[in-house]
Amino acid sequence: MNLKKIKNNLCFMFYPIVFLRAMSLAKQIRALKKDGYIVFMLFWKMGDIILSTRIVHEVKKKNPSAKICYIASESFKFAIKDNSEIDEVLTVKMYGNGRLSDVLNASLWFLCRKFVERSRQFDKRYFLQIYPEYIGDLRNYKKHLIDFYAEKVNIKLGSRNPYFLTKKNNEEFFEELCNKKGLKKKMYVVIGHIASAREKTWPIEKFEELGREILKTNPSLKIIFIGAKEDRYPKDKRFILIKGENLGNVAEIIKNSRIFVGLDSGLIHLATAFNQHIFGIYSGYAPLTLSSPLSKNLTIVKSNNLKKLKVSEVFNKIKNNLQFV
Repeated sequence: MNLKKIKNNLCFMFYPIVFLRAMSLAKQIRALKKDGYIVFMLFWKMGDIILSTRIVHEVKKKNPSAKICYIASESFKFAIKDNSEIDEVLTVKMYGNGRLSDVLNASLWFLCRKFVERSRQFDKRYFLQIYPEYIGDLRNYKKHLIDFYAEKVNIKLGSRNPYFLTKKNNEEFFEELCNKKGLKKKMYVVIGHIASAREKTWPIEKFEELGREILKTNPSLKIIFIGAKEDRYPKDKRFILIKGENLGNVAEIIKNSRIFVGLDSGLIHLATAFNQHIFGIYSGYAPLTLSSPLSKNLTIVKSNNLKKLKVSEVFNKIKNNLQFV
């Protein structure tokens, strides 16, 4: 028996456990007021979902009158709920981390896929999840995620960066933030210090030291740290902390920054939508050819052990690639 059959049989065994969660999606589908949707299904993760906005945009351009539905994990709804090109967002509650959760999530994916395939509400169905669809070691996978998505949808891409438009209310939020914190456009650095996996994380103490080094080089700049409310943040009072803001407001902050420094996470993909100068701190967690941002303005600092990565190595990349004023 080949690997694909083994995987399918294993997932089938867990269908009774995940059935209720899949049925929740089925109820949401039945509640859709119209038929004829183009549906995209991509459960996780934030960076992958943000990257897929380019695919949604290109499909919408070809089908301007079409209604777009997007199915994602409940945890990542925030990444697309304000996207003006998406008419309906449906969600699935996934399981946590761990090997058993991986199997349950794979079972949930395939069962939900069956429901979507049989639903009359959808004219076209695009299943974008590379995991668990792809069998094998991802280090041997030669395509970038965006090319995998384009192949699934059968379109040719011009730009391969995410497509993200901020709105007037995001601009108003940013203007208020500037007034409150004394910010000026292109006169601050944004740091995205959070990643979803421990292997992709650089210690918060090193990010704090990096921020201090940047300020020492140019005290006219300001430093902004962005994350969720529950994340850890540096204690230096000179830094501006943005906790738990919606993605549109975060995008507006990143769009107007001088540079973005971040880990392998959704925010680094968001920064590429605005053609920013980006400095990415990467481990060997996933192949760079698979999921790194596709930007001419990207500089990557890579270490197989981020705990050992020195602040000076990151700072020298920033200093050498950007003229401070």
